[in-house]
Amino acid sequence: MSGILAVMPDGRGVAPGGRAGAVAVRLYLLRGFELCCDGRAVPLVPGSQRLLAFLALHDRRQLRTYVAETLWPDVPDRRAWGNLRSALWRLSEYRDRVVEQAGDHLQLCPAVIVDVREADRLAALLIGGGGAGPPLDQRAFQGELLPGWFDEWILSERERHRQLGLHALELLCEQLTVEGRYCQAVQAGLAATNAEPLRESAHRILIAAHLAEGNASDALATWDARLSQGAAAAKTAIADLSGAVSAFSNNPARKLISLFAGAILGIVLAALTHVDLFRASGIADTQLGPFQWGVAITGVVMGLGSNPAHELINAITQFKIRQRQAVPGQAS
Repeated sequence: MSGILAVMPDGRGVAPGGRAGAVAVRLYLLRGFELCCDGRAVPLVPGSQRLLAFLALHDRRQLRTYVAETLWPDVPDRRAWGNLRSALWRLSEYRDRVVEQAGDHLQLCPAVIVDVREADRLAALLIGGGGAGPPLDQRAFQGELLPGWFDEWILSERERHRQLGLHALELLCEQLTVEGRYCQAVQAGLAATNAEPLRESAHRILIAAHLAEGNASDALATWDARLSQGAAAAKTAIADLSGAVSAFSNNPARKLISLFAGAILGIVLAALTHVDLFRASGIADTQLGPFQWGVAITGVVMGLGSNPAHELINAITQFKIRQRQAVPGQAS
């Protein structure tokens, strides 16, 4: 399988057996957008880049209206259609080489080689167990899809490609380990763990590769690094939670919220347990009509006394102090 995809020093893939110029038009979406025609990079405006990227991520022909409304969802339909026409026009002399137009439909020209399509095809081939011969180069499955682009239609494709690449790297690491090619196996395992530092299966396969090679110390170091990363992630999560709790605690609205919540909780508990301090003490028969006022008042007392009662007292005290300070000549 190694002959399916060669990899250039910068990680860009090229066609089988081939030089970079063997394919007339190539579209790169991994590690960033780039269109190359006849071996030269073609500068494009953002609208044209987004159009080509969208068509490249869809194998089938797409309706013009769907393409326009997906790429420019925040503008009126007529404006979106105008943006689409402008994006096509700005492709200039390269338009007919990259976009196939058939009536109301658009499609990327079949002759255009797209790196993410090649990577996904090779990953699917590896995961499906097809093909024969040596494994693929692990660099074919590395690289984020259009980093820095946050359109909704990209996010799902980015995650799909990421998961496919991670599974391919793990299987590649296992296959290389079985074949005794430990150097390449470790490189594939490291690529998987670097892409997702908290992925347990990637660390497990990398540790297995180290152990198969007889490097117990490297396996132990990988395990220690995994534990450290997990502890760091947990520490960060706890710090974020503590910060949120602290911000809530220092918020003046918290006092009212806690008082209200405590009173409601107390009323509910008193109603469920039928607790009435007034009737129990014999002070008075507090049942007036269908509603038991004694139970309600008991619940409020229970709720305020459980935690936020001191806040109510402090609030009243602070209010009286401020009131006295506002009156000239009155001692505080």
